Amino acid sequence: MRLILDAPPILMTDDCDSPIIPNRYLAWLHAKFSWRTVRSYAYTLCRYLRWCEKSGIDWTRITQMEIYAFRGSLSGSNRSINHVMDRVAGYHDFAATQGVPSPYAALVRPVNLLRLRKGSRVRPIRLISMERLATYLSGFDKPRDRLMAALMYFCGLRLSEVVNLRRELLDISPADGHVCFPVRGKGRKVRHLAMSVELRDKVLQFAKTTTGPHIFSIDGRRISESTVQKAFARNRERTKIEVNCHLLRHHYASHRYQHLSRELQGGAGLNSALKVLQVELGHSHILTTGMYIHSMTAETNGRSLRDWQNEKLRGVVL
Repeated sequence: MRLILDAPPILMTDDCDSPIIPNRYLAWLHAKFSWRTVRSYAYTLCRYLRWCEKSGIDWTRITQMEIYAFRGSLSGSNRSINHVMDRVAGYHDFAATQGVPSPYAALVRPVNLLRLRKGSRVRPIRLISMERLATYLSGFDKPRDRLMAALMYFCGLRLSEVVNLRRELLDISPADGHVCFPVRGKGRKVRHLAMSVELRDKVLQFAKTTTGPHIFSIDGRRISESTVQKAFARNRERTKIEVNCHLLRHHYASHRYQHLSRELQGGAGLNSALKVLQVELGHSHILTTGMYIHSMTAETNGRSLRDWQNEKLRGVVL
């Protein structure tokens, strides 16, 4: 089973046969969702059908025990595994409308028994110190990777947003020491972010070494997300510091919130700071933004609590 990234994506078997129901499903998704979302669904479906092929299983006759075996073959956090299982269940729901009974129906209604519960497999988000973060950002062996990581941290960009940056932003005239450029995020939502002239000049200097409509490209073609993720993995091994692409966005949110809180002088300004950050991150709900704000480290928290206690204890007789 292989995937052809056309519009909509097409699944092909090894003998060049085109499976009817999977491709009808992708065409149905293409009429409802953005290209990026359909592509993500297509990768998940291809992964599922490849597993069935490798295991010698006909997906139209898959049993509940085999469904659990597929779930056991997945790696990652509970959340990412549940994400895959939800999409595969949606595929079988569609197949049921095409005359193929869904073995998932008894598992997902009324209670979804396929979903993994919260547990020890989920790794909490832990920020690192600024010194270690600077060491990690400086550790990339290629200027391209250093610059992409810097944009994720200093602008709060997602990986997908960085690789899709186009050259048009280089033509924007700066005002008051920065440029304001549009970013298309999830769900094709557009938001505007600011970039300092110094950082924009570094992007401009790098763009002279590449071709094509995208700033980060290889032989005129947009760089793939997997290429960037592999560069991050190599840098983790080199620096012995655990940082991934999305963690830089969490660092941006936490550090930016601290700066906004000071700038808006705390108090009622804290709520305003959260709303500003919501716009900058491109979140639809402010509760999502709150999940991106973390304390630095236990040591930092300890110093903060110590200073607060010392300040309040002045003049108090115990």
